[in-house]
Amino acid sequence: MNARATDADGNMGYAANRVTKTGTAPPPSKEEAMQAELTAPAAGWSSKAGNWFAEATVSVSAVDSAAGVGGAAISAVWSDGANGSASCTTKEPGTCVLRKDNIRSSAASVTLNVTNVVAEGYYLEDPAPSVVIQKPVSQP
Repeated sequence: MNARATDADGNMGYAANRVTKTGTAPPPSKEEAMQAELTAPAAGWSSKAGNWFAEATVSVSAVDSAAGVGGAAISAVWSDGANGSASCTTKEPGTCVLRKDNIRSSAASVTLNVTNVVAEGYYLEDPAPSVVIQKPVSQP
């Protein structure tokens, strides 16, 4: 490559450089943005006396088309009144349910934190969601 420059006083300068291509650039990403939401949080009483359950639906959709993303692997953890991990895989139309059973009655609420969402051809655009689920009001 050759370059020539002229300054305000009319002085000229030249430079020559050799450019060598040593590899190819990776192709542009074909991944599409997706988003995950926790919807329909619910709680109810377990069959085990005094314990309750919590659940929420994970909805995963493409950002541009709003179409549900089936086959997305969801990882989550329960905290603040419940411990443990949870996982599910979305089916059509891009939803699955995460549920925690046998939560002690002394826990006023639990938190569900989605930690990862993986789907072939997609990347998670927003931070993974979380939701607090309150203990049911009255026991049957």
